[in-house]
Amino acid sequence: MAKMDEKYGFREVTFEQPVSSFKNLKFFVKKGLSKIYDRSNESLLLGTYRLQHVYYTFYKGLLSEVTVTLSERPNVEGVFGLLVKAYGPAAVVENTYQWEGQRVRMTLQPSYYGSEAILRVFSKPLLQREQADKEASDRRAASEL
Repeated sequence: MAKMDEKYGFREVTFEQPVSSFKNLKFFVKKGLSKIYDRSNESLLLGTYRLQHVYYTFYKGLLSEVTVTLSERPNVEGVFGLLVKAYGPAAVVENTYQWEGQRVRMTLQPSYYGSEAILRVFSKPLLQREQADKEASDRRAASEL
């Protein structure tokens, strides 16, 4: 997992990189304090395996998560094989494969039939900040009741 923590990102992007440093981003949706984008020039290949889509989530303007959707069983199985080769065997938690580093968490959640999957790569420090901010906001809201 040290390799995953050392990389601290996905492909050529690094977690906590500001949204302003990205080119070709297209706003997709807002989710709480996060904004999700995709890139118009995104390569949809990982080795020889086809990715369906790649989304970039920014929390307070900093890259906090990359989400990759996959379809077709050969692509799902191929990407899973690449992850095992790069990061070793995964822990399995409720039908989700998980790799856990000190700074990065990666999950691969295949569909029931294995023909689709969602790969998520998170910055753990930003995920913790987001959760703490949400809890503080919830406490403030509850105190106003």
